[in-house]
Amino acid sequence: MEKKILIDCTLTGGRGPAKKAAEFIWECQRRSINYFLLTDLKLAERFKELDIKPDQVLNIDFNSADKEIYSVFEKNLRLIDFDLLVKFGARVPGPYVARALGKPYIIIDGGLPDRLEQYPSLYDSETYFNAEKYILTTNFPWKPDLTPRFTNVKVCYFPISKKTQKFVNLLKTKKKSQIIRSVSKMLTNFPKKYDLVINLSMTDDYVQYKSRTTYGAWLKTKQYDQTVGFIRRLITDLALIDDKKKVIIMDSAISQIALDLYGEFRNIYPVTWKNKWDYYTEIALDRIADFTISRAANYQPFIYALSQGTNITTPVPADGYMNEDSAAIQASALGLTKLITYDDSDYVQKAGEFFNNSSEIKAVARKQETNMNVFGKKSGTIEEIISYFECI
Repeated sequence: MEKKILIDCTLTGGRGPAKKAAEFIWECQRRSINYFLLTDLKLAERFKELDIKPDQVLNIDFNSADKEIYSVFEKNLRLIDFDLLVKFGARVPGPYVARALGKPYIIIDGGLPDRLEQYPSLYDSETYFNAEKYILTTNFPWKPDLTPRFTNVKVCYFPISKKTQKFVNLLKTKKKSQIIRSVSKMLTNFPKKYDLVINLSMTDDYVQYKSRTTYGAWLKTKQYDQTVGFIRRLITDLALIDDKKKVIIMDSAISQIALDLYGEFRNIYPVTWKNKWDYYTEIALDRIADFTISRAANYQPFIYALSQGTNITTPVPADGYMNEDSAAIQASALGLTKLITYDDSDYVQKAGEFFNNSSEIKAVARKQETNMNVFGKKSGTIEEIISYFECI
């Protein structure tokens, strides 16, 4: 009988896990690898945006009690025939049940777990420690701080399918003006005249009330306040530093955080999704931006793949969230990004100095290209999973 991978993409925030799962699925399809996609109601919408149909959707969310969530997984996973479970995201009810069934499992996330607890917590430490692999997805040779029992961690480049790599290569050959014309149908009106295009790379989950722990989700009050405060200060300071006309590309909910500011500052032009988000358009935005501000050092795979050298990393939420502060320091030390903290009073001035320093930008671009050719090609997430799967 043909072996099967159970892809578990449930109980996680943002678009990142769904994108990673999609890249892996596209490569499974290309290689004719048998898989079964399991997700939840919220993430089913993300997969719909990616034109991927889940095989099963569980009726669970962050508001469900932990024991209730485990009960749903125990009931459903026993009915699915699989040889390996691959979990995208850090919460582990699926891997826990796979372990109870004697099935191997791999956990994939962009950071280490926020906490290590005991069952029935969704962060069961024994489930992490007993995974065949805990793959940390990133875009550079990150060296995270690990507890002694975390001996199964493997740092790998964000999964990129052959399909997506072909698209990235095509973007490199096109002029920015061509790309803007091709993606404009997906975005709200781009002004005819502007001086600067900034892409704020952040998922709108980080500014929505339903993502807060108050409503059963994962974002602490301080983390939410850090994010909202940073966005409003950024837009205000970009407007006041000079009279240049600036286009800021943002997710819809992020743009709405500063609605009152656009009327006050006439040199800021917010651009967002016209109707729905589109994955490949999002990748193209990294190409057309004069510079990109990314909230996570470990989530810049296409910025690095395009190797333009114009990226600023600003960890927010900060103060240890998903190890992103320390990751940003490491990436900056390797010359792969410009690091500016979210609470820097001179943030916009420092961003402007970086943007006007062509020699620094070229140096970052060269480092990114080398990183892609070495770490990117030799440490891919997809190959790490499939090489294990082929051996079981």
